[in-house]
Amino acid sequence: MISINVNPAASGAGLNLGKANEALQKSLSRLSSGRRIVTSSDDAGGLAVSMKMAAAQKRTEATAINLRNMVSFLDTQDGAFKVADKVVSRMSELAALSRDVSKNSGDIENYDKEFSNLKLQMMSLATEKFNGVPLFDASTEVGKVFTVPTSEDGSQTTSVTQAGLASDPMIKMMNEGFHTFEIEGNKFITPFSSDITASTGFTAYQIPGGVLSPVELTGTFDTTGTPSLTVQVTGIMTVAGTPPIPSQSTITSTGGSVAISRASTSVLDATDIDDFVQIENSSGQTVRNTTLNYSNSDEYAFLTQEALQQLADMRAQNGAEMSRINFAQDLLNINAVNLEAANSRIMDVDVAAESSQLARFQILQQAGTAMLAQANTSQQSLVRLLQG
Repeated sequence: MISINVNPAASGAGLNLGKANEALQKSLSRLSSGRRIVTSSDDAGGLAVSMKMAAAQKRTEATAINLRNMVSFLDTQDGAFKVADKVVSRMSELAALSRDVSKNSGDIENYDKEFSNLKLQMMSLATEKFNGVPLFDASTEVGKVFTVPTSEDGSQTTSVTQAGLASDPMIKMMNEGFHTFEIEGNKFITPFSSDITASTGFTAYQIPGGVLSPVELTGTFDTTGTPSLTVQVTGIMTVAGTPPIPSQSTITSTGGSVAISRASTSVLDATDIDDFVQIENSSGQTVRNTTLNYSNSDEYAFLTQEALQQLADMRAQNGAEMSRINFAQDLLNINAVNLEAANSRIMDVDVAAESSQLARFQILQQAGTAMLAQANTSQQSLVRLLQG
């Protein structure tokens, strides 16, 4: 049927040309952006998965950066340990040299000058920081522990110790001084301390054969009569008799419990450790070991040996933490690559396939344009009929 009002052939050709144009534009957009999913309507489900994968990839990369920073923290900490090892090794050497009986007191004082300066250097090392964060914790023996995430979602963590370089009891006694006392000929040292309350005790360390063994001396003061401190000596020795502790004090024992009492009843509110365990000299003056000399060279020798062991333990802990973080970082790097590849499979365009589609849509557009022109010219026959 030939009609003036409608041209179905032209309408059909125009519709097909519009579809070809739309497909061509979408193909061009994909190739120019490199993305298979340009708008959410292209693949709504795939886009949602891709968004989550992209976010996980960013978190993974950020976590890997954090771990690299923590490795730098541990590297800096280990550098401080290296210097501390040299310092304590030299202090140990000075303690051994001070045992030389051929040296006079002036010679020993000269050793102490270097020894005292090295103690200051140890305290200086303990205050080192990394980006404003202290490398070492001076508040507790074990040191503060950082919980470091090793996975992008934070479900996996590892621990990094802010080692107690200055707070370790052996290093602390070496730097800040100590008291000595004896029980039945067994020598003990205890950290320098001020007052303690009636509910607290203190820790002493025995020196048998060059090995420091902790002895927990805990208990309470008795201020109702003659001031006394009952302490428990566990796992080291059984105490009996009266040891050569301060002359104004006596000691009695029942089983593993030791009662140390002052002879005088005038100090009914005694709360000072020094009243019970601090050695006094011939003039009755209290003694706090802070300088290297003949009388305490053995104690300093033992302390430096134990301090070296503590430094070795801290450095081993540092190395173990660094090893785990390095492996965790390797895993994060691998995960980041895999997430990127997985997201690419969802989002990125297959250039070869899309190029073929582009050529197809270009041909369809050209064919559609040509057929629309043909359909438009087909109506010219009506004019010739009307002209007769």
